[in-house]
Amino acid sequence: MDILERAMGKDRIRRELIKRIKFASYLLDDYVCNRCGRKMEFEDEWRDILVCPYCGHSVGIENYGMDMDEDWDEIWHTNDGYPSEDEI
Repeated sequence: MDILERAMGKDRIRRELIKRIKFASYLLDDYVCNRCGRKMEFEDEWRDILVCPYCGHSVGIENYGMDMDEDWDEIWHTNDGYPSEDEI
């Protein structure tokens, strides 16, 4: 297995972990702040933004489970979420 295959495998594992974290959080309605580790709450009735009442950290529900400096473009490598022709 070469370096590229290993990197692609790690990327798949990371994406799967993110999906599982989000799914478990959704089922349990229990979101944990990635800064202080305490339970986060929804900002309002729309339930699209999570706010930590202890440290003030906030994150959009669609970005929950990603690291601070991560971006969907980094995970999926394109803006539309699908692999490019070169990756296929």
